[in-house]
Amino acid sequence: MDPLSITASTVALATLCMKVSTTVYEFTTDVRDVVTNVQNLYHGLRSLSEVLTNVSTAWSENPLVALAQSGPDGNLWICVKDSVGNCEVVLKKLEAVLDKVSAENAVGKGFMRRPVKQIRLNLNKRDIQGFSSEVQTYERALVIAFNAISACAAMRRDHTDAEVTKRLETIETGIQDLSQSLRQRQPSGVSASSKATKSLEQFLQAANTFKSTASTVVNGDTSTVRGGLLSQGGGSIFGDSLLDDRFEIIQSWIPLPSPQGTRGSLTAVGSTQQGSLPGLMAVLETVTQMADQYRNSEQEENSRKDEQLRSLEMEHRVLEEKFKKNQASLVKHMEDQNRVAMENLRLVGELRTSKRHRAQLASSITELEEKLGKRDIEAAELHENLQQLKSKLSLAEETLGEELNNSARLKADQNSLHKENRRYESEITKLHQELGESAHLQKQKEVEIDRERSRAEKSEEESVQLLLERDRLKWRVQQLRMHLQDVGHKFNTSEKDLALEMKKAKQAEGTLKQLASLQQQQSNLLSVYSTPPETTSAVPEPEAPQASTATPQDERPVKKQDEKQAEDERSATSIERREATPEKDKQSTENLETKENRLQQARAREVWLASLTQSRERWVRPTIIS
Repeated sequence: MDPLSITASTVALATLCMKVSTTVYEFTTDVRDVVTNVQNLYHGLRSLSEVLTNVSTAWSENPLVALAQSGPDGNLWICVKDSVGNCEVVLKKLEAVLDKVSAENAVGKGFMRRPVKQIRLNLNKRDIQGFSSEVQTYERALVIAFNAISACAAMRRDHTDAEVTKRLETIETGIQDLSQSLRQRQPSGVSASSKATKSLEQFLQAANTFKSTASTVVNGDTSTVRGGLLSQGGGSIFGDSLLDDRFEIIQSWIPLPSPQGTRGSLTAVGSTQQGSLPGLMAVLETVTQMADQYRNSEQEENSRKDEQLRSLEMEHRVLEEKFKKNQASLVKHMEDQNRVAMENLRLVGELRTSKRHRAQLASSITELEEKLGKRDIEAAELHENLQQLKSKLSLAEETLGEELNNSARLKADQNSLHKENRRYESEITKLHQELGESAHLQKQKEVEIDRERSRAEKSEEESVQLLLERDRLKWRVQQLRMHLQDVGHKFNTSEKDLALEMKKAKQAEGTLKQLASLQQQQSNLLSVYSTPPETTSAVPEPEAPQASTATPQDERPVKKQDEKQAEDERSATSIERREATPEKDKQSTENLETKENRLQQARAREVWLASLTQSRERWVRPTIIS
């Protein structure tokens, strides 16, 4: 019963428990709708890990507690060792089940990963319940062991009654819970064997014995066993404390020493110094000093071993991280291999389908040629429509030619449009040349195919190249068709714009006629108001004698004054009219300029449409021939 062996076992078991709890936690995070049993198992594993860590820490801090090889305390430590071993067996079984679920999870990758885990965990619901009950049972047993170690350490240290009593009460509660768990324990696929159950029963008896003896040490002859627990006699490995009454008992007892002795090695001392109490006390002091020295040396050794264990734990964590990284890289590599295999299968299928579609491509090419012939007929009809539109446009040009001769902007626009037409014509000629070359190449390839059909076995690669060339030509023909469609669409839009411009031109003609009438009126008004004011004022003078013939001689001065006022008013109105006419002239000239600009734009669009139709005719004819 080396304390180091128990400490190492508990540390290894705590690491295993943490590993299993981490795996369970990953399952709970992966499966959102996981049952409550898995969550209870996870929390139980976390609690068990904490208890195992506390037990290992208590053993390392109090190595002298495990020195008893016999008696009730020794039986308790033996039972603790057996319980730790049985707990390790249960945790290894749980780890094997979880590894099996993870290994079988290859079917559910990606979005199927969580549903597959949920289904498999639900299938193992009974096993999970069994593991949860086993973990809870061993947790209660190890809690009792931890409190027993703490109680022994307290009695060894300074015999604090309050602390020991608290530990004993916790041990009593743990004994009751453990006995209840043993009564409720049912045989299942994951539970331990009858040997493990018997070991737990022995642990329960040893815990009862330890509590009885420890309560006797704390409270004298009064037993603190409650709840119907068995009270068994026996002394602890530490004996009773040397109070005054105890010292009197020892003093009366030393002259007649017991053959059994006390505290292990004190029997030899009692045989040589039976009657000297001071010598016995000196021996006791030397024994306590030796025990303290041994404890110090053990503490140093344990601290050194703790450092080694910590370093090993760090290495273990690093190795676990490396293992996880390697596992992730392996999974990624397997996924890449599967992806490559699927890609190869897809390429093989495409190769087979390409061989099947060779004949279909030839038939589709003939159908496309027929469609091209239909499109050429439609283009000829469009050409006739364009000629009709040209005739209509020529009539419109004759009507609008006189109004558009004086525009300088129209010439610049026409020049730019001519340049664009030339550029388009050059591009179209290039396309025609490329089409001719492609048609010539296609004819050459067809001749070569006819020649090499007899040599089918040797010319497999050349046929593949010819098919690729045919696909490229087909793609080129499709591009040309798309270009033809775009040109037709532009032609339709230009026809619509031309109709709109014709309407605008008619409106402009009406406005120009109105402007001409306004200019005539303006010229008339200017001719009327171009005479000086004296002539205008002399116009009403002949009316004065007519009026004077009907008036008396006394009223002539008044009439002359009225006539002067009327003349002044007429001169003022004529001046105002002369000042207002320039503004009207400006507005009329601006309106004329806007109308002329619109007419120039209409003329430019008509020229562009004519050039577009010419270029389209030049482009459509070679396509029909090809």
